[in-house]
Amino acid sequence: MNYLQKNNPNIPNIAGKLFAPIQRDLGLAREFWNLVIAKKGQIYCIYSGEPLHRADYSIDHFLPWRFVAHDLLWNLAPTTRSVNSAKSDCIPDIAYLDRFAQLQHEAVQVVSQTPKKERLLEDYVLLFRLSSLDELKNMSFLAFRDRLHEILAPQIQIAANMGFSIGWRYPT
Repeated sequence: MNYLQKNNPNIPNIAGKLFAPIQRDLGLAREFWNLVIAKKGQIYCIYSGEPLHRADYSIDHFLPWRFVAHDLLWNLAPTTRSVNSAKSDCIPDIAYLDRFAQLQHEAVQVVSQTPKKERLLEDYVLLFRLSSLDELKNMSFLAFRDRLHEILAPQIQIAANMGFSIGWRYPT
């Protein structure tokens, strides 16, 4: 596996794609977003602007699972079921990136202030290559957004090169 990944650096998570799980568990993502909804009171779908409720939302992979082959929290956002179905394996228009970053940053702030839930933020610390959770907690929205953009923009280009449909927009 390491040989394949080393010699195909532009294809994320080759091992995950070759040996994809038969059943995926988004329980951690639900725990994360339920906590955010409970603490914030209301969040909105980044694509449709519709309000999302704790018992009635779907989990969307901003970069499609078929591309990244993981369920890491930094790539997941709650959406309505109809939006998630319509988006399918498309890459969203770059115009949604700021809304995605804003929702992610707000979620990180909520979770970081919740005792015993900080373990949910490990994916972000690793993604941003931070030295500590405190560094993540103190990151301004602009720094968070810029870093997320630096990471996602090349991935979007790679996905486009691989044939994924990019520029998806939810019809309003």
